[in-house]
Amino acid sequence: MQYELYAELTPIAKQSFRYGRRHGYQTARVVVYQQQLYALALAAGWCKLAPQPLCVEIWFRLRCKRRIDLDNLAKGVLDALAPFFQDDWIVDLLLHKRLGEAVDSIFISVRTTEEKNESTAC
Repeated sequence: MQYELYAELTPIAKQSFRYGRRHGYQTARVVVYQQQLYALALAAGWCKLAPQPLCVEIWFRLRCKRRIDLDNLAKGVLDALAPFFQDDWIVDLLLHKRLGEAVDSIFISVRTTEEKNESTAC
């Protein structure tokens, strides 16, 4: 099993929950971004996976050269894809970030570990 998704979206870093007077919340910008990623994955034919060890690779390409934490970029993507698989199923996670690119984009690859063993990289 392998899923791939390419999206020309501006990657948005997901910070920790912000706390208001009564409860924690996520900024509207992050919520919209995650909804867009989820909708694109559905449109690409992704469906809920059975529990199994997974290899996930994510490429972030950003036009800006501003420093953004790679782990915070990954949090937003993994949370958006939570309806398809749980992040504790991930045994290999490869993250890449390129700054100063011509177009903002995200590429996501999700594979079972059996398929990973057949190729040279995750």
